[in-house]
Amino acid sequence: MTFGNCNSVSLKLDRRDVFIRGNFNPHILSPEWLARQEIWMPDSVRFGMGFLREGIQFRSPSVEWLIDTEGLVVSSLEENCGEFAAKVLEALPHTPITAVGNNFNYVGKVSQWFDSPLSPLLAINPQTFGPELPLEESVWTGTFRHGQAQVVVMVATGTNDEDSVFFNFHRPALHMTGTAIQAARQFSEDQAASRGLLAQLFPGWE
Repeated sequence: MTFGNCNSVSLKLDRRDVFIRGNFNPHILSPEWLARQEIWMPDSVRFGMGFLREGIQFRSPSVEWLIDTEGLVVSSLEENCGEFAAKVLEALPHTPITAVGNNFNYVGKVSQWFDSPLSPLLAINPQTFGPELPLEESVWTGTFRHGQAQVVVMVATGTNDEDSVFFNFHRPALHMTGTAIQAARQFSEDQAASRGLLAQLFPGWE
C-alpha cells in the first residue's frame, strides 16, 4: 500500500450512552418514579414496542431509557446521560452494581485511510476469497488503558456507504455505588477522550 496524505475523514457522532451493569428493578424505575425523584421530567414519554421480557423501554424526544434485571442504559445525543445514570444510583444506593460503560459510536465514510496507524490492518481486499464470497464487513478491535478505564476501540468497515468507530470506556464498580456514580459522571470527559483518540487514529477527521 502507498502511504500519503489522507483526504478529509468525515465521521459524526451517531450514538452515545451509558450502561450500568447491575440488578435493576424495571417495576420501580418508571417515568413516574424518575419524575418524583426530579431526575428526568420530560414533556412527553413514549414506550418502546411492547415491554421487554424482563424489562422496560421508554423515551422522550431526546433521551431513551432501557431497564432490565441486567442493567440500565441511558442514551442521548443531546443530554448528559451519565448525569442521569448517576442520579439514579444516588437514589437507589443499594442496587448491586458490577461495572459502568460509557459508549460513543461515530459513523461516516472514510475515503482514504493512508495516514491512519490502522491503515495496514484495515487494508483488506474485498475479493480476498473471490467473487463467490464477497466481503461485507471487516472489523478491527483493540483494547487500551486510559486512566482507570479500559477502552475498547472497534473499527468496522465494509462495502456499504457507512463505516463506524466505536469506543467503550469500561470501569469495574464491584458493588461500590460511589465508584459507579463517579464513573457515570466521567461521561463528558470520556467523550472528549474519544474525540482525542479519533484524531490520533484518523488524522484529518472532522
